[in-house]
Amino acid sequence: MLRNYLLVTLAVMKRNPFHTFISMFGICFTLLVLILLTSFLDHLFGARYPELKRSRTLYVFSIEERDSETGFSRKGALSIPFFEKYIRKMKAPEKVALASNTFWFSSYQQEKRLKFSYKYTDPDFWDIMDFKFLAGHPYTWNDIKGNAFGVVVSESFQKIYYGNEASAIGQTFVMGNKTATIIGVVEDSPSTRVVSSASVYLPHNMFDDLADPSEVMGNFNAILLAHVPGDKQLIQVEFEGMLQELPGAVSGRMTYIAFADSILEVFSRNMLGDQATSGKTTFFLLIGIFAIMFMVLPAINLINININRMMERVSEIGIRRAFGASSKHLVYQFLVENTLITLMGGGVALLLAYLILTIINWNQIYGLNQLTLNWNVFGIAVLVSLFFGMLSGVYPAWRMSKLKVTHTLSGIN
Repeated sequence: MLRNYLLVTLAVMKRNPFHTFISMFGICFTLLVLILLTSFLDHLFGARYPELKRSRTLYVFSIEERDSETGFSRKGALSIPFFEKYIRKMKAPEKVALASNTFWFSSYQQEKRLKFSYKYTDPDFWDIMDFKFLAGHPYTWNDIKGNAFGVVVSESFQKIYYGNEASAIGQTFVMGNKTATIIGVVEDSPSTRVVSSASVYLPHNMFDDLADPSEVMGNFNAILLAHVPGDKQLIQVEFEGMLQELPGAVSGRMTYIAFADSILEVFSRNMLGDQATSGKTTFFLLIGIFAIMFMVLPAINLINININRMMERVSEIGIRRAFGASSKHLVYQFLVENTLITLMGGGVALLLAYLILTIINWNQIYGLNQLTLNWNVFGIAVLVSLFFGMLSGVYPAWRMSKLKVTHTLSGIN
């Protein structure tokens, strides 16, 4: 039966090439944009190199401090003393790590100004992340205890500073008032990975933290790894309880507001959320509304094209009705035909998306080099294609199925 529908669909497409071209163009363009958007969101929030454990990772990017007596409040990243005194001692996570915000420094080479990013991390950072070491190794807790200043650099940093053939291992350079030795080279992390992306990674004992040891805020983020994804809620509960046990909170004067969130929740909370909600539901709702609104106008155009195409088939419809075909069977036939056309357009859109993503990855446009058409993106593309086919095919199919036999046989609509 499906084979017959496919043959009929191909015959219908050949009958009016202009209508077919307009339909396929609208379908391809609409689905292409949605597929590229899906791939980009999957790149931003999915488990991708080097953050392959995102399904069981939580992040603490900031903490807000409110004084109930004066009404004063402030918000910022975490300090090293706060992390060591409280977060490091949490029991629920399998492992916790420290990573600073991204800093920048400039260097001159052959009268050319080069700008690189760098951040400070602790050794556990390398256990939570899944960096691919091209040479050398990460710094360890023994290095920290020995006050050894060994650093890790990215592959692009090595190429720019030392050339394609030379190795950066063993090279030294000055950071502030300290001399660091390069002990490892890793494959680059995309710039969209704000937690893991940098040109140079330095051990956190190189950071000159001049803050008061009791200071809560600083320049660091916390990364908390759960044993299994289901343990993330246990970590969040322990983290919330820990905030209530801070000295100022116990006395009742201070209120501390911070969240251990997934990377998606970090983004949605900053954009749309508040203390009560992460804003994730609103984020998905807005994405859904955008997708539907983006499909509505092309769907309306396709509805008109489908109606015109079906009007050319009134005699065929009349014959089928005369031989006992029910409205249900006609609706089913037209929906299958329209869905097959949409899936064909979706296939072309997937091919075009693959070519575009390959160009983006090859040229590393905006630092992107990991946009992919994986099974998640492919599955969503198929679902969107089916939805688009139904959206643009239901009304024409229903309208044609309601035509009277006498009208269709005489070619009168």
